[in-house]
Amino acid sequence: MLIHIGLETVNLNGKGFTPLVKAEDQVKKGQAIMKIDLNVMKENNLELYTPLVVLNHEEHPFKAVHESNEIHVGDKLIELTK
Repeated sequence: MLIHIGLETVNLNGKGFTPLVKAEDQVKKGQAIMKIDLNVMKENNLELYTPLVVLNHEEHPFKAVHESNEIHVGDKLIELTK
């Protein structure tokens, strides 16, 4: 799964982000994956819209199960269907 936190945050070159996991790590439900300095986001007038891309959806088909724009810790976003 590819997670891009904030659509225009790439211009920050990592400023304001502290990764808590690395590529290929397996994470568990509720596990934090990134610390984000919200002050840096506000200073740069950035929204944190975050696309999630399932890269191997042929092997792991899924369906979206969360319908709100607001997400909280523990919310289920997708569900594997296979």
